[in-house]
Amino acid sequence: MRFRDGGKLFDRTSRRVTLTPLGRQFLAELEPGYTQMQAAFGHARRTARETAGALRIGCTAFAAGPATSRLVEEFSARHPGCEVTLHEVELWEPYAALRRGEIDVMVNSLTVDEPDLTAGVVLENRGRVLAS
Repeated sequence: MRFRDGGKLFDRTSRRVTLTPLGRQFLAELEPGYTQMQAAFGHARRTARETAGALRIGCTAFAAGPATSRLVEEFSARHPGCEVTLHEVELWEPYAALRRGEIDVMVNSLTVDEPDLTAGVVLENRGRVLAS
């Protein structure tokens, strides 16, 4: 292969390819930039995989408790670059804030069939009691 000005970078035969002195010089001068570019790509890939930003968790007064606290603590420990905030939602309209985009996820003690929402995992099971 030759540069446009005629400088030869490598010699090729049917059995092997070797760098010329100009090719070795060219490679040596490109290597630091190539290494930096590879490092930048690696950093971008790692950053893209990390959870960062903010997570707004909504919950009703009845859903707030030890299970929700453990959820927030575990998520925060696994994703230190993400700020987690809890928001109390109205008990009589618990999904309104989620639908308006004011919160990102919802922890709720009531399981209701809502066709536009996706239910997640059960965090805690509580027995029922009757108070008089």
